[in-house]
Amino acid sequence: MVERICPRCDAGNPSEHAYCGRCGAALDQPLAPRPAASLAQRSWQVPVPWKQAGRVMALGVATLAAEAGLAWLQRRQQQQPQPLSRPQPPTTARVIAMGWRVTETWQGGHLQQRTEEKVMWLEPQPPKG
Repeated sequence: MVERICPRCDAGNPSEHAYCGRCGAALDQPLAPRPAASLAQRSWQVPVPWKQAGRVMALGVATLAAEAGLAWLQRRQQQQPQPLSRPQPPTTARVIAMGWRVTETWQGGHLQQRTEEKVMWLEPQPPKG
């Protein structure tokens, strides 16, 4: 149903009526003149949903940059040759204690991995001379 809005009281009226049912004003009157100024002030601010999307994009870009930087560092670290250690002068030592450690990994009743480590604790002896 189409309604006619009263220019005086803004009441809705059926389209057949010539006068407003609330205030009695004629509905054939021209509309009130509209001010020349715009309804809303023009603003250069970004709408709120765009701000949120911008924050998400910035976080995503920062994450990608961090991941790329870490990958670059890992690749660079793998490519650099390791510095050679200087050979130590020969010394004599006395064995203080000795240990043997065996680590086995079992899965489903089958041996998957076996690691044997021999550990010796040495006491250095001063060089003779």
